[in-house]
Amino acid sequence: MEEKQLEILFKQFLIGKGYPKDSLISHVALRTTDEGIFHPDLVILDIENKEYLAIIEFKNKVNEHIKVNTLGQFYKYFSLIGTQAIPSFLVFPTSESEFQILILTKDNTFEPITLDEFPSFETLSAKVLIEEKKREKEIELKTLKEIELKKRKSRQISYLSLISLMMGVIATFITMFWQQKSIQTKDYPKIECCDSIQNQYLILRNRLNALEKQFNTLSTPSKAVDSFYSSASMKKMYCYIVIVFILFSFIPSNERTTSRLI
Repeated sequence: MEEKQLEILFKQFLIGKGYPKDSLISHVALRTTDEGIFHPDLVILDIENKEYLAIIEFKNKVNEHIKVNTLGQFYKYFSLIGTQAIPSFLVFPTSESEFQILILTKDNTFEPITLDEFPSFETLSAKVLIEEKKREKEIELKTLKEIELKKRKSRQISYLSLISLMMGVIATFITMFWQQKSIQTKDYPKIECCDSIQNQYLILRNRLNALEKQFNTLSTPSKAVDSFYSSASMKKMYCYIVIVFILFSFIPSNERTTSRLI
């Protein structure tokens, strides 16, 4: 039996099962690609809902090689239609008036079915609608998961930003605290107490007093001799100058500055 004759015979079978004649489309061009135009031998359409219900391929005979090639054809049709939920059938003649139907299973194998097991138009329509709703549900769930994932990432980014901001504030406060503490505890050069200067002053003062006593003891005032009195006064003034010079010579330069500040 020729494939064309087989196609006519199978269409008559479908019409006898209640398929609308307008829903049976032969050699419809799915899409033109770089590989050429792809058109199944027969497609069953739900014209009202504009949905593909089934794809049928006709072969003169069937062997493993033909099955593999037909499987490749079906998957090419699926990619062009945009779905893998369409029932697909491989039909080949067993005599001049009879044929065998093979259905493509989920395991990518072809299993024989009887004529009575071939689904009705309503069954295919319902099956396609169910599969379409299932796909829509899967897409909806996938979209919800993507939205939830985006929300989760957004929350994580917000938490990380908040933690980063808090860490920055804490680090700023710690830095300010340690800077203030270091300023308070910094070892500045301590001003030497005036005890050492006072001690040296007292020592020099005592020496000055001793020298003054010795000078007074040695000096005997005499009204008669003015020249001697004058020379004694000059000597006393010179002694005071020498003592003051000695006093300042014993005081270090830094202590002089400190004493001026005091």
